[in-house]
Amino acid sequence: MASKSPIILSDQQRQELGRIPEDLTDLDIGRYYTLNQEELWAVKNRRTADDRLGFAVQLGVLHFPGIPWRDLPGIPDRVLTYLASQIDEAPEAILDYAQRYQTGDDHLKEIRALFQYRPWDGLALYYLTHQLLPRAMESDYSLWLMEEALTLLRRQRILVPAISTVEAAVWNVQRIAEARIEKRLLAVLSAEQQAALAQVVKKDAALSGKTRFAWLRRPAKKPSSRSVKQMALRVEWLRKLNLPPLPTTVPAQRLHVMARRCGRFKAASLDALENKRRQKALLCCFLSYWQRELIDLSVELIHQMWLDVRRLAKRTQDKHILTNAKTLQRNFRILADAVGEFLRAEVEKLDPYQTVYQVATREELEAAIASGLPVLRPADLNPDDLMAERYEKVRYAWLKWFSVLQMRAVSGYSPCLDALNHVVLLRKRKQRVTALSQRLSKKQVVQAPVNHLTTPRWRKLALDKLNIRPSFYELAAWEALDAGIHSGEIAIDGSLSYRAFETYMLPLRKWHQLRDSGQTRLAITGSARDYLDERREQYYALLPGVLDQLRPGGTITVDKQAEFHLAALEKSVSATAEQIQAHVSKYLPEVAISEVCWDVATWTGWFRSFTRLDTGESVTQEHLPILIAVILALGMNISLSNMAQATPFTRSQLAAIAALYIREETLSTVQTLVNQFIFQQPLAQLWGQATSVSSDAIRIPVAVNSAHAVYNPHFLGTRRGVSLQTTVLDYWPPLGQQLINPNLREGLYSLDMLEAHQSEYNIFEHYADTHGYTYQVFGFSLALGYYFAPRIRSLFKQSLFALPGIRPPESLAALFSRPIYEEVVVSQWDEFLRAAASMRHGVVVPSLLMRKLANYPRRSRLYQAVTEIGKIEKTLFILHLLGDPAFQRGQLIGLNKGESVQGTARVLFSSRRGELYAYTLEAQAYRTSCLMLLVSLLCSWNTVYLGQAREYMATIGEPTDDEYWRHVSPARWKHINLIGYFNFDFTDLYPLNRLRPIRLQPELPDDEMD
Repeated sequence: MASKSPIILSDQQRQELGRIPEDLTDLDIGRYYTLNQEELWAVKNRRTADDRLGFAVQLGVLHFPGIPWRDLPGIPDRVLTYLASQIDEAPEAILDYAQRYQTGDDHLKEIRALFQYRPWDGLALYYLTHQLLPRAMESDYSLWLMEEALTLLRRQRILVPAISTVEAAVWNVQRIAEARIEKRLLAVLSAEQQAALAQVVKKDAALSGKTRFAWLRRPAKKPSSRSVKQMALRVEWLRKLNLPPLPTTVPAQRLHVMARRCGRFKAASLDALENKRRQKALLCCFLSYWQRELIDLSVELIHQMWLDVRRLAKRTQDKHILTNAKTLQRNFRILADAVGEFLRAEVEKLDPYQTVYQVATREELEAAIASGLPVLRPADLNPDDLMAERYEKVRYAWLKWFSVLQMRAVSGYSPCLDALNHVVLLRKRKQRVTALSQRLSKKQVVQAPVNHLTTPRWRKLALDKLNIRPSFYELAAWEALDAGIHSGEIAIDGSLSYRAFETYMLPLRKWHQLRDSGQTRLAITGSARDYLDERREQYYALLPGVLDQLRPGGTITVDKQAEFHLAALEKSVSATAEQIQAHVSKYLPEVAISEVCWDVATWTGWFRSFTRLDTGESVTQEHLPILIAVILALGMNISLSNMAQATPFTRSQLAAIAALYIREETLSTVQTLVNQFIFQQPLAQLWGQATSVSSDAIRIPVAVNSAHAVYNPHFLGTRRGVSLQTTVLDYWPPLGQQLINPNLREGLYSLDMLEAHQSEYNIFEHYADTHGYTYQVFGFSLALGYYFAPRIRSLFKQSLFALPGIRPPESLAALFSRPIYEEVVVSQWDEFLRAAASMRHGVVVPSLLMRKLANYPRRSRLYQAVTEIGKIEKTLFILHLLGDPAFQRGQLIGLNKGESVQGTARVLFSSRRGELYAYTLEAQAYRTSCLMLLVSLLCSWNTVYLGQAREYMATIGEPTDDEYWRHVSPARWKHINLIGYFNFDFTDLYPLNRLRPIRLQPELPDDEMD
């Protein structure tokens, strides 16, 4: 939402845009400041050396950043040297030229006349507005729009005015774009629908005075029949609202942002909006997206309940076996002895009856059989026959949910849908499926579809000749439905995550246009044969390194059992570097975490990127301390009520600021700004160049009955929880984070953040921990331009795959499995690139597409192709890792940075035992986003003061060499006060006859921020 005032940048951003960056690469300097022949001719016509250099500099700065020289704060020495080298002049000549202001102005006028540079005027404003408007329709991200505006002005040779002037123009374009989007959204709504939207934020007597808006957003609790019924009722109500599809003339990303923004409003705030057009536009977006989210959430609830039904059946069976263990043991012993005697009688030619009855009488044998048969379980210990009892308790809710959602088979036919539709039909007549043929009326007889009973276990449980056991008949259908939805065989109308697979891909026509015009933006564009040939060459290039490490003295050894072993890396960090890392904190000031936030706010102005939800205005200095308190409360897992006790602010103030300013887009923008500030510090250049990242996950228990928390016994024990997937830059701060299901492989989500981040970093290397890789991630990383380097446990137990025609050396042959199937790679190459382009162009989130491919039961040809490509990439990566100890060390350093940042995050999030108390995924995400923002703020503060400590240590003779300080981490916290200050002023006494006054109107939590 555009601000009401034309201030959309922080002071730091304004300064950065108004100067030439000091960290331009040589490639950038060559691209921006190379003079063409016409410009060189104009320069060489100057009489003196200082005139020639000054004229060249004036031309160069109009190339980039497009601002006249007199308006720039300075010219970097590298830029000046490069310009001077083109005209064979000394850079020092600029000193005389800089003193002659009139000459500089005259030269600027001459340049404008010679090279058709135009001043900023009304026509320039009209051009910029016209060209920038389509971009503003896509995104309201202010910094990106400013950069696009400056690029447009330079391209048209329009002299860039003061940055504040361009800022005001961009602000105006944002307001025009918002008005146009609102107009297009309302154009698809009828008058009745607009009136219905207005009533959504009004109090409804049918809801006991609450609003439909609040009712729809009520968080779902843990998977239960009640939660599913509530979801079904809300979806049913939204379907009856009959909102039209959102217009395709508005970019989907912008619609999604508007929906999320509307979700942060309270009903009263929305109702109070003066701009009713904006209110209805926001509600239209929100309700359309919310319906999809409710559908997806209900599917996940059903899935979790299905797993719970199976888990409970397994638990019931285990309890049954444990309870009857003594009976089974006794009966088994009797029967075992009897069988033993029977076999002995056969061998020794004895009377079998007399021999057997010597160890057990007939009555004992009959009793053993009679008491044992009822407690016996199936031979395969399958607990499916115990699911019926639990299913009967959830059956009504499941069928209600199925009746509300609209599902269809992608192939046109689904046996499980037929079976469940038959169940619903009989339910309306208050009947169950009890026979293959049932009479509904005198003239209507229906046949029960049984094609979904595809496995012997379900046929055995559900069918009894012509009769049907209804619970098992339905359970078989639910199992097939759950698998079909998650694989993509069954699509749900109105869903975001459970649609037909083809809808997640770029349309063929669009893909062909991008491919033929060379605009796929992928890292590979050649044919499959080109790719396979290049990979063969890389294999032969990597092989000598591995063979070298197999020689005596190398890192790879083979024992007597012909098993391979990789030697541990030798320590590369010197004792001096370790000592500096351990003791440098003693030089850092001891401050409170709140002071850290305030200091970084003073340096960077990050708080201005927190804009009000309703007006778009930046947070004021008056509200900044409250905002910092809110960020600390959310990021350190402290309730707002407890934070109010420790600060001079009330809980109402904290809750109001949280509702107005805390949103995903503001948190993401601020984190990017703080990370850029760190990158500009000299020490950060020792740590990394923002070219690599490390991904890992933290498991966080959830203490409340949230629908988004699931069980994971391995990491969470008996508790339910979520995983926080973090992506950390090579110079230490977090790039981003997302909450995921702890039972899913982290690797499926590792590409999401790399494709979604707002920064301009050139990231090409990606480290991940053990649980973070799959063949699909290897394959798609290749297409998207990332070198995927995960930590792989039991490296020599991994299978390697050779391309056809490659014969591995004898010494490595035991590591190789079957050859790669080239045919499937070649035949599906275009579809593979299309899928990768769908990720790159934002059609689908990488994790969603990869999950769909992995869940598809028949494993499509595309899945097979991606798997084969992933096997090729994994093989080459392992060869690279084995043959290059330096690369192993670089990977280890990258992973250790991620784990160090996660350790700091765990310390910050330790309040309330590190458990989340938020019900909705959105509220959980706000806490984890604030947590990672605090980590970035801490890293930025430490980076600045580590630089100060380094300068001081140089004065007292301690080592400050780069080779030592590149190992110093800014993700440190022991010098930071994380618990606040306690009051020990006991001058006021409160004896029993004069107690402290009680609170007459205590503030109670009214939202889930607590």
